Amino acid sequence: MNDHQRPPLRFSIGCQEVFFLNDADFLAGDCPSNRPERIRFASLHLSGPVGTNGIARLAVQGSADPVVFHVVNGATNLVTASTEIPLAVTDEISCTGDHAIYVSCPKLGTGTISATFTPADGGEPLTASATFRCIEPLRKLVTTEKSGGRYVNPSRLVMGTNAVLKVGVKGDFSPSEVRWRVVSGPGVVFPTNGWETTVTPTGPGTVTVEARFNGDEIQPRFVLPVVQPRTIPVRAFVVQPPETFNQDVAADTNNINVAWTCL
Repeated sequence: MNDHQRPPLRFSIGCQEVFFLNDADFLAGDCPSNRPERIRFASLHLSGPVGTNGIARLAVQGSADPVVFHVVNGATNLVTASTEIPLAVTDEISCTGDHAIYVSCPKLGTGTISATFTPADGGEPLTASATFRCIEPLRKLVTTEKSGGRYVNPSRLVMGTNAVLKVGVKGDFSPSEVRWRVVSGPGVVFPTNGWETTVTPTGPGTVTVEARFNGDEIQPRFVLPVVQPRTIPVRAFVVQPPETFNQDVAADTNNINVAWTCL
């Protein structure tokens, strides 16, 4: 392969924009969380001539205080500034090589992952970085309320009655970043963006509605069985007081007045 056919050497970090707060205890030397669904995947990506190899080193910073680790031969290793991560171009078709790393955040805020790749042949080091935000997960309200004639976050849907589903998130985010959808079941939602949506049951069964934030899969789901409206019969019992009722009340009132006057 001549110089004109040799692919240029490039180095980058693949990292999503939004991470979710991981409120678990972090254990040095072990997987840093008992909430693996909140550990986010990232990757180091190297492209260039097949056979290119070297060492990558990472640095993390920011108010989110990110914890980075990688798995080698089944063992979990926390990544520090001195950790050497081998990286090589091995794919002869795409001329690329990747190394998976994982990120977890114990604090709200922003973070940056920076990396330097030093080629084994003594070439110039390459740098890359990625920034992200750490937010609290969208949380479904735990209570059912009725406000202004609207039922908010009910435990079930009543056929012929609309209900409002509502989520909230901490941080400087816009309602347009929320995507509502019906995962399964007989129902529709509108609007599909915003902190809240209206769900309408269209048949019997169970409706599952999801609120997705920024395309991430860690989102609340509302599982709502659909029930038919019921009419509860009400019987009224009218008690007729005896004919002497008013006379007895008047007599007792006079006795009280006399007793009060004698005090």
